[in-house]
Amino acid sequence: MKTLASLLLVLVLPVVGPRPDSVGPSAEDLWARALAAKGGAERLHALRNFVITESAPFSKVTRFAAQESSVIVCEPPGRWWEFLDYRPGLLGFGTRVLDLEKRLHFYSEGGDSRSGSVRPADLDGTLSRMTYVQLAYFMETAVVRPRLGKVEAINGFDVVHSDVDGLAVSFYLDRRTHLPTHVEVIRTFTIKGVTPPKGQLRRWYTLEKYVEISGLQIPTHVGLGGDFANATVEVNVDLDPALFDTPPDGVTSGDAWRKFRRSAGLKIPTHGR
Repeated sequence: MKTLASLLLVLVLPVVGPRPDSVGPSAEDLWARALAAKGGAERLHALRNFVITESAPFSKVTRFAAQESSVIVCEPPGRWWEFLDYRPGLLGFGTRVLDLEKRLHFYSEGGDSRSGSVRPADLDGTLSRMTYVQLAYFMETAVVRPRLGKVEAINGFDVVHSDVDGLAVSFYLDRRTHLPTHVEVIRTFTIKGVTPPKGQLRRWYTLEKYVEISGLQIPTHVGLGGDFANATVEVNVDLDPALFDTPPDGVTSGDAWRKFRRSAGLKIPTHGR
């Protein structure tokens, strides 16, 4: 004769633990699929440098800036060349150059360059941007490697949460293509004299119109907040390193970096997905 305890055991056992078919993929599995969809970890880790050209009309036009055009030439982990153009707005245009290894820092406004030591604010801001663009455009490189955390299902996306040098980074992965459609980056910082003493800066990237570039799937329509930029990307360009050591005297165009280009580089295919 079955006792009450044995009957309860029979009733309880089928409910204990998730069913095998209800267990979703792990963060590692989702990440492996996403890297494969991007073109493979080997290609991503072989990234020596990249050039990103963005053109972004602002949703709110002011007399200071009607649009932002930028050209970024980056050689991780510590070389950065950037041209920003807000013309015809009053902010005008300028260039910033950083070579962390040589402790060189140049900046210009309106083509008149100045040099200075690498200040903590310059270093922090530029290195943060260097990380942001690698996360948005490439997900993972030899220099930027997210430490994977938990997984959530949010609004039909598989969301992989991660940590990148203290940044909380969440990747919203499309379940069909496995590519990220959104990347959220949250930076927590300390504010002196304020209670509570911590603040947060949130960056929300929307990634659209993926195009194959040298075997990598790269977004070419990128939103940050409410503003979108059309982007072109070149990777592993044969660059003269003097680009990062030369004051940007007389630089009035984002194409100025090209005189340091040693070869024609890689062409960008026109087909997308």
